[in-house]
Formats: sequence, structure tokens, C-alpha cells
Amino acid sequence: MADALLMDRMFQRIMRGLVDTGRAPHHAELARALGLGCEEGRLLLHDVMRAYPIGTRVRGDLGHLALSRRDGCASTPRVS
Repeated sequence: MADALLMDRMFQRIMRGLVDTGRAPHHAELARALGLGCEEGRLLLHDVMRAYPIGTRVRGDLGHLALSRRDGCASTPRVS
């Protein structure tokens, strides 16, 4: 398990990215912002997602975050 302070910093970056841009940052963006290597950032992202179950998952080995369908945030068709 990664350093708790570093995990908290990554979690804050993820949340700030969601608020500011409407999308979660890629693990490479997170790693660069935290001064980490790309692979170290990817592994840390997996640790963060295990430690903070916020209805997201890491999508494959690509490092993209995706909302889980279980969280109720799936889009529904609009009926006019």
C-alpha cells in the first residue's frame, strides 16, 4: 500500500479534476502533477481506488477512471 499522504494528494487531484473539468484525470496527468513516474502513478491510482471506494473503477490498464453502473449515475434517455 502506498504512502497515505501521497494517496490523499492523488485523491484530491482526482476530485478537483472532476469538479473543474467534468472528467477524471488520466493516471499520467496525476503522476505528472505529483512528481511521479507514469507507472508509479498508475499503481498509486489503483491503490487509491481500493482505499476510497467512490463508485469509480480504473478502466483496464489504460488508467482511465470510469463511473460504476452501480452508483446510479448512468445516463438515462430523456423523454420529451
